[in-house]
Amino acid sequence: MPKKISFFLHDYQPNSEALSQEAYILHSNLTGQEGFQSAIHEIATKCKFRFSSTRICYPNWMLPLGYFATRYLQNNSDLIHIIGSVTGKIYLKILDRRPAVLTCASAIKLDKIETCKNYWPKLDLIIVECNRDKKLLLQNGIHHAKLQLIYPGVQSPKPTAPPKGKKFKILFASAPISKAASEFSSKGIDLILQTAPELTDCEFTLLWRGRHLDKIKRLLTDLQCNNVILHNALVRNMKQFYAQFHAVILVPTKEDSCKPCPHSFVEALALGKPVIASRHIGISDLVETEQCGVVCEAEKNSLQAGIEKLRRSYEQYQKRCIPVARDYFSYNEFIRQYKKIYSLLLDQ
Repeated sequence: MPKKISFFLHDYQPNSEALSQEAYILHSNLTGQEGFQSAIHEIATKCKFRFSSTRICYPNWMLPLGYFATRYLQNNSDLIHIIGSVTGKIYLKILDRRPAVLTCASAIKLDKIETCKNYWPKLDLIIVECNRDKKLLLQNGIHHAKLQLIYPGVQSPKPTAPPKGKKFKILFASAPISKAASEFSSKGIDLILQTAPELTDCEFTLLWRGRHLDKIKRLLTDLQCNNVILHNALVRNMKQFYAQFHAVILVPTKEDSCKPCPHSFVEALALGKPVIASRHIGISDLVETEQCGVVCEAEKNSLQAGIEKLRRSYEQYQKRCIPVARDYFSYNEFIRQYKKIYSLLLDQ
């Protein structure tokens, strides 16, 4: 009889949200294949209540009642796979089924580690997506046997050539999705807007998701960011969209403000686009070591110098992108490693 794996996560939006895309890859590659079945369990900001053998979804305000749906799915599952963070308390609190795996695909909130530590023994394995998070969890008492590093996978599309024209075009594709205006600072948006007017031969595009639209428009005007384009729309084909740019940027000012292995970086590298990262990104060490982009401090002069360095040696950095994507972010290897983990835990 097929073994049932249930994925637990927030706001399942596989067309636009990185954690959801990871769940979708595994869910779609498990369903009806090799003795597995799978289901999605979602607590969402906005959704209608849904209840079936393969999908349970309820909004945040229904959480007390939704607990019974959660218990039902856990009782009818052979393995639970949480995709979120080791400091995301909601799913850790209601978890009462073994074996259980957690993929730490979103930021570890440093100020919440102590309050969440007590729930970690419920987990048989924690998957991290960067070496920095692995070291952090080892320092906080997780045994190395319960930790494994698996980078997210991306399919290998045909690489795209750099765009033509005099402008060096840079894409920011990690716009705020929460109501917190503090994300403008923590995600490095303010830093990009402060730096952009100094780089008149560069063109920046902000791929936006509707949140804080008035604020970002006001900032663009106040800071006289004439070389910054605001693209507030859902992009259906990101691969085609990336083709318009030379590089992708994400320069957070705090370690816990973005995904440790940003999906925009993984997709960019697979298409042959170098990345511009601050040292607060979890995979900044990989970017620096593998020379597939530039790493800077989260301040204006360092960012400006980093962009200029990338422009001067663009071909050198660009030729490293595809090999890095192939070696670290293989789609097939991502699926293979998770299937191996599921099989090992289910056979125990």
